[in-house]
Amino acid sequence: MEMTITPRFLYNSCVMEISLKLDGIPDANELNFETRGAILQSTVNLEYGKVYLVGSFSYDKSVQKEGGIAFLKDLPIIGSLFKSYYIESEKRYVMFLVIVARSIDLLSNMNEYVQESGVDGK
Repeated sequence: MEMTITPRFLYNSCVMEISLKLDGIPDANELNFETRGAILQSTVNLEYGKVYLVGSFSYDKSVQKEGGIAFLKDLPIIGSLFKSYYIESEKRYVMFLVIVARSIDLLSNMNEYVQESGVDGK
């Protein structure tokens, strides 16, 4: 996964160009397990000082695994009696949150901190 954000700071808001590239997504309907990808692009206008949920996605991953009694499942003829198969699944959620702060506000807060702490910056 690769995310690129290009901000343009305006007086009252910030315009962000967001590009999200997802790679390595297997297609469940294909037998040769080719991986697919997707590119999502958007432009959003954000106000300063607010929290935004810019995007989110979820995906499921299922893997078939083999279990059973350790030594007995490996025996040649009767091993299948002690062997079992199960599916291990996991679901993940990914969310992209953005907080936009004005660079002027950050600089003024830093100057106030320097003045209060008595550090002269030398």
